[in-house]
Amino acid sequence: MDKLITKYINKELSSEEAAELKEWLERDALNRKVFENIVGHWQLSSAKIDQRQEAVLARVMVADESHSEQPVIPINNTWNYLRRVAAIIIVGLGIAYIAQNIDFDIAETQVAEIAYVQKQTSYGQRRTVQLPDGTIVKLNAGSTITFPANFTDKKREISLEGEAFFDVKRDESRPFIITTSDIKVRVLGTSFNVKAYDEGKKAAVAVRSGKVAVSDINDAQRTELLPNEMAIYQKGDKKIDKTAFEEGQVPFDWMNNNLVFDDENIDEMFVVISRWFDVKFEISENLELDQKRKFTGKYRKPTLSSVMESLSYAYEFDYEVKGKTVFVNNN
Repeated sequence: MDKLITKYINKELSSEEAAELKEWLERDALNRKVFENIVGHWQLSSAKIDQRQEAVLARVMVADESHSEQPVIPINNTWNYLRRVAAIIIVGLGIAYIAQNIDFDIAETQVAEIAYVQKQTSYGQRRTVQLPDGTIVKLNAGSTITFPANFTDKKREISLEGEAFFDVKRDESRPFIITTSDIKVRVLGTSFNVKAYDEGKKAAVAVRSGKVAVSDINDAQRTELLPNEMAIYQKGDKKIDKTAFEEGQVPFDWMNNNLVFDDENIDEMFVVISRWFDVKFEISENLELDQKRKFTGKYRKPTLSSVMESLSYAYEFDYEVKGKTVFVNNN
C-alpha cells in the first residue's frame, strides 16, 4: 500500500490503482487517518517535517521506554513505522493533516491542514458535547466521537463508535454525516439516536424529529426515516430493516437514566450492564445460561443490585459483587 500512496502523491495512479486505494481507505478508519497524515506530511515544508519528526520520534522513544537499546528509525523507513507514527500523532498530539475532499481524479486533489477533536466516555459515564456548528451530542457510556475543530464549507462529517443522541443544527447547505464501522447517517437538521458499538451484533438509528437517511457503509442499501421510525442494521446478514416505535419508547430512554432491555439474551444484557455500571463479569465455568431465552425489562434510575437481583431470579443463578467485578455462579 505504501507504493500506491507514493504514486498518489506523485500523481501516477492508474484508475485500477485508484480504486484499490479507495477500497483500502474505506475498509478501516485507521487506514484513512494514516493516509491523511502521510499526505499531509508530504505537503509540509521541510522545516515543519523536521520539527514534526523530532517530536514524534521523541514520543516513540518515551513510549517504548528504550532510549538506549533501540536505534532511532528514519520516519520513511518502513510502512509499519509510518502506521505507528501516524497513530501516535493522532492519539498523542491530536493533529492530523487531512486530504480534504479526496477525489481520485488526481488533477483536482486538494490537501488542507485540519485539526481533529475526539471526545469519549468511559464505562459508567455520560456527557454532552457541542460541535462547532452548534449541534448538541449526548454520548452514552463507552462511546467515542471524532470531528473536525471546524467543519468545511461543503459538509459536516463526524465518526462515532458507541451510542449518541444528536440534536443537529439545521444547515441546508452542509449535510451532516455520521460514519460508524457499519452504517452512515445523513441529515440536514433533526434529532435522532445512533447506537453502533463495534462489539454489538447490530446498529440502530431511531428518529425523534425530522428526516434521516440511513445506509450501509458502502451505500448498497438506503432507507429514510421519519419521527418514531427506526432502522436496524444486522451485521450478520448485512441487512437494514425498518420499523416503528411508540413515542417515548426504548431508543431514547437512556437519556432519562432508564436502563432498558428489549428482547435481549443474557450475554447481551451483561455487556450493557458492564457499560452502564463500569463493571466486568466473571462467569463460573460450570454455569450454563440459556442464551435462547430473551428478556424484556425497564429499570428507572437503576442500581447494580436491583438489576442483578431480577436477572438472577429470572435465569436462576447466584451472584456476588466484589469491587468492580460481578461473579456469577450456580444456585
